[in-house]
Amino acid sequence: MSLLGNELPPEFEGLQHARLRKDYEPFVLIMLRDEKLMSYCLNQIKHKGKTAFLCARLLQLASDINIDLFKVYAADCIEILCNKPPEPSVKRTLLRIFIKLEIPNSHLVKAYDTLLSILRSHHESIACRAFSIQVLAGICRREPELIHEALLVVQEEFQFGSSGFKNSARHFIQEFSPNKSKRKA
Repeated sequence: MSLLGNELPPEFEGLQHARLRKDYEPFVLIMLRDEKLMSYCLNQIKHKGKTAFLCARLLQLASDINIDLFKVYAADCIEILCNKPPEPSVKRTLLRIFIKLEIPNSHLVKAYDTLLSILRSHHESIACRAFSIQVLAGICRREPELIHEALLVVQEEFQFGSSGFKNSARHFIQEFSPNKSKRKA
């Protein structure tokens, strides 16, 4: 598929007019059946612009339908997340996908470090910071030796968080706190 810039493939004709979830669904179903379109969307989210936003939305909805499909693309998605995607919607989408999808062992450390950076950054959106906590929880369940550092960062950032962030942080602290009797953050 050799498209230039923000040009959409013919299969996505009309996508730029999609507003509601139901408007995106036909395009999502097309993408789920065509590996080239999936690769196209993953490539587009690396760039800035409306096409990146539209492709991020398609990927998010596709992950709601079939998260297993993303196992093949998990390493690519981690690379995009770690390389700071230019569109905020892309970062949110990737984090939402990784709440549901296990990060490959080969990329676990890189993802863990990126998630801690997102948590520590007060310039990140509330959603990105809250989703990062949820993805971190999945990593910590698999790799208990990472709990201590993650717990320290979450507790440190708790005071600076919004109510949405604090809610995710509270759940994390309750789950991973070594002293389960002190569940209040």
